[in-house]
Amino acid sequence: MVAVMLALFLLYPALTIQAVAAHRTAPEQATDTIEFTAVERCGESFSAWPMIVRVVCPDSWNPEKAGDWTLIELDTDHIPRHRLPFQKLDAFDALGAPNKLAPVRAVDLCFPITLKAGETRSYRLLSKASPTNLPWTPNRPADLKIEGQGPGAQIDTGNTVFGFHPANGQFGWYLPKNAGITNHLGFRQGAEAACHHNPDVWCFPRAWGHTSDWRCQSTNGSAPAQIVQQGPLVYRFVRSGWMPNCDGIRVRVSYTVFAGLPIVMESSLMEFTQSLVVYAVRNNELVFNRGIHTHAAYPDATGRPISVRAFDPDHPTNFLGRLPIPDLDPDIPWVALYNETNQSGVAMLNLERWSFTGAPNRPLNMPAYYYFNDYGSHGTGARFDWNFLYFCRAEVFTISALPAGSQFGESSAIFILQDGTVRPDQLEQIESWRKRLEYPPLIKFTGEYLPL
Repeated sequence: MVAVMLALFLLYPALTIQAVAAHRTAPEQATDTIEFTAVERCGESFSAWPMIVRVVCPDSWNPEKAGDWTLIELDTDHIPRHRLPFQKLDAFDALGAPNKLAPVRAVDLCFPITLKAGETRSYRLLSKASPTNLPWTPNRPADLKIEGQGPGAQIDTGNTVFGFHPANGQFGWYLPKNAGITNHLGFRQGAEAACHHNPDVWCFPRAWGHTSDWRCQSTNGSAPAQIVQQGPLVYRFVRSGWMPNCDGIRVRVSYTVFAGLPIVMESSLMEFTQSLVVYAVRNNELVFNRGIHTHAAYPDATGRPISVRAFDPDHPTNFLGRLPIPDLDPDIPWVALYNETNQSGVAMLNLERWSFTGAPNRPLNMPAYYYFNDYGSHGTGARFDWNFLYFCRAEVFTISALPAGSQFGESSAIFILQDGTVRPDQLEQIESWRKRLEYPPLIKFTGEYLPL
């Protein structure tokens, strides 16, 4: 009996496991076929939605030849209905093989899935080519349009263009294609900067260190390691290295962009390899030049969106400082900035967050929190345009001794609002997107299904 394990991932660039199952092939099932169903479970519809499925397969399934495989959508009578496009991502050795001496390997596949609320659909994965007369699914996104690679890349998903900073590789700007806007929406201080400014740490008594201080082309050994995976459905860019201006903090930042979605999936992890005294540890900071957005928004305890003025176009020299918003729960479902005139904006959807600091070194009166700030310290003189509006999550924001082994991690979605969807009475649609990201369709396999 051959064992096949599939691990489902939905959009998390750090490959956070959403659901794991073990499937033992039934005696009548050929080992060149894997069948599974997708069950919608959050009451939302999914249209050409990208799924990432990890396939741990027997030796007869060669991940290096995944391009020869075929993925088929079945109808309700279990008859082949459509062929589905897919893109191979990682291939690697797999743990948990039934015979630990067997060369069992794994591969991640991304494919578009379409489900109505409450619907279940079946799929068949073949280790060979399918009949040529089987039509392609009509529910497939247009291929990604990719210019460049890694730092400086521009990715067009069909409805949004995302740009990555040419020097540090951070998420640099966005361009909503359905909002009548032609200029990049991001952050400049004399030259182009990155709107995704961190993770960052202020190691006392030094100055700040940000991942936006990385120089990916540096030849002095300080450049982060970089991995790029790209194809028609998925673009993934991962960097890992040491936090600038700090000793002993290892950092990893990952971005994933999918065809057809106005989203950058982002994740980060900070690991302290030695004990340090810090003044601040932060993540999920998005920074923009003032005037790009006019309002900040967040949900209250009941989920009702709250909007607050963040910039007054009629009085641009009026700096608001910390906006009149209470410190927000670090696990709040989302925070956002939007422009009331052109009806575009950006939201940070919080999907997962974890921290570990060993002994209780963090002061009990200083919990983590989100905040908004209209920064005006550059004044109204020659550097007036250097001022900015931002939101950020502070994990630590007071002098604290953090022991070696401390970790701060998160997985989030940077979601672009456009096409008239950001009027205060329509911000509820953000929660619909977050639900689909947090509760993806459940994958079940034919034969014996064992949740792990």
